[in-house]
Amino acid sequence: MKLEDKMVLVTGGGSGIGRALAAEFIRRGNRIAVGGRNRGKLTAVAVQFPGLEIVRCDITSPDDRTRLVDAVRTAFGGLDVLVNNAGVVHAMNFLAGRSFGARGSRRRYQPHGTDPSGRGFSAHAPGVGRGGDP
Repeated sequence: MKLEDKMVLVTGGGSGIGRALAAEFIRRGNRIAVGGRNRGKLTAVAVQFPGLEIVRCDITSPDDRTRLVDAVRTAFGGLDVLVNNAGVVHAMNFLAGRSFGARGSRRRYQPHGTDPSGRGFSAHAPGVGRGGDP
């Protein structure tokens, strides 16, 4: 897969793995947008990487996902690569079947950008892709 000259969105891009992925995509000559909940972390990423688009959002919120898609369309006119990096760390003892985390709702533990309907990000982004070389 060619990963140069692409329009890329990284959720959870304000820190950690998401920030490192955004940096690598930038190094390879891509245009990048990052989404995340923490405005301070997003601003720090934007300062480090001028030209990077940031969108403060919580991907567990349908309204925020729609706003994120709209921002990507406005900035890039489409999207080539989506990295669903946002997630929640939840400690669990799989052998005992016990959870050690907070007592959150089901929506807290949806993997990487999916919503409880199971439709995920693509349900909020019909037609976002630009096509082109794989």
